[in-house]
Amino acid sequence: MNSRWIYNVCHWALGGSLLFMSLACIYISPKLPGMEFVDSKYFTMLVTIHLGIFALVNFLLTALNARRDAIAKRRAESEGNSEMQTMNGYDMHMTS
Repeated sequence: MNSRWIYNVCHWALGGSLLFMSLACIYISPKLPGMEFVDSKYFTMLVTIHLGIFALVNFLLTALNARRDAIAKRRAESEGNSEMQTMNGYDMHMTS
């Protein structure tokens, strides 16, 4: 039985929770004592722009990966393979 999905779900959940915790720390940090040199308004704007770009790039890479997986699945089905031969999530189909 393939248990790769367990790793994928755990990896996604841990990464998402740590990302959320890091964002909370970044947004809270300008309000801490000793951080008077940081202008809270511009700092928050800069971090928000960075996060927007990060989210856009993350979405695009996820969409490209899903497209590649769909193409590999269709190729495997058209060749009569019911299950793709994969290694680390990559299609091992040999092209000539």
